[in-house]
Amino acid sequence: DPLGRIVFFQPRETPPRWVVVDQDFQVGEVWGNFSPEIKAPFYPLQYIDIVLFANWLARYDDLILHAAGIAIDEMGYAFIGASGWGKSTLVANLPQHPNLTILGDDQIILRYFDGHFWIFGTPWHLNPDFCSPLGVPLEKIFFLNRNIRQPVSPEKAINGITQLMQTAFIPYYRLYKVESLLNRLATMAENTPLFTLSYQLGTDILTEILAA
Repeated sequence: DPLGRIVFFQPRETPPRWVVVDQDFQVGEVWGNFSPEIKAPFYPLQYIDIVLFANWLARYDDLILHAAGIAIDEMGYAFIGASGWGKSTLVANLPQHPNLTILGDDQIILRYFDGHFWIFGTPWHLNPDFCSPLGVPLEKIFFLNRNIRQPVSPEKAINGITQLMQTAFIPYYRLYKVESLLNRLATMAENTPLFTLSYQLGTDILTEILAA
């Protein structure tokens, strides 16, 4: 806006709402006619909070990934795939493990600290039982693919970058941030073991994941 603040707008929600924040994401305002919602519990940032968070993360070249994530023995494993490719089904059917925590079944956060990539759980999930705010160093990334025969096979970095671009929450409307965010994804793909994963329900896919 004319004051240099960032304005987010949700015209399709009822009621429509605007969120205005300063460039540092320290101060903000929510605008809208919320009077019809007074009688019922109402979260004014519903459906816009993930957009706000993605833009705040972009300040640090960090991102939200459309992915599932787990932590085992303080190491993180991310599972990338479009909607309907089995991310939630995979984490829901992993065998019992004493040190396994499901970070999220649909969205996880990718951050970079002191030369290491980390993944964190988020509150945006399909199943509330599959959600944790825990953060762990990223150990491996798996791209779900039902069309391969091997349970696990190595994936090239260039293919990984392409798939990550399709699932990362990149605010392309903020052009001055796009290059650095894409560079961050490229760095992760070049420095993190990447695999393609195919699994059948009822199989011990966790053993394959840990041994990859």
